[in-house]
Amino acid sequence: MKVSYKQYSFDVTDSRIDKQFDLPSEAKKVTGIRLDSPEETLLSNRGSARIEVSNREIFPENFPAKFIMFGEEVPASERIHLLDEPITAHTIKIRFQDEPSPSSPTTTVYPVTLIVRYETL
Repeated sequence: MKVSYKQYSFDVTDSRIDKQFDLPSEAKKVTGIRLDSPEETLLSNRGSARIEVSNREIFPENFPAKFIMFGEEVPASERIHLLDEPITAHTIKIRFQDEPSPSSPTTTVYPVTLIVRYETL
């Protein structure tokens, strides 16, 4: 098996963002997921997500983004939430929620990147 990575990016411009992305056709299994942003504090304090792989829920509605992120203190080789999800439909869906928090109450547009690690034959 060969391991590859794919990044999908979107801007948080509203309180709820629904996105669907196509997984590479050669992908056979999703082995990891991670959320990232140059605005880590906003993503961690304000964000939550529901994520589906091949129409199977991996993270439920309002799952805190901070648990799908990794800080610099984590070694680079370990900055991914491990999965073992076979791909039947080559799609990944994310419903991202942005809620103001006491530490960041104002609405700010910020980018989010969904990083997917997958295996091919």
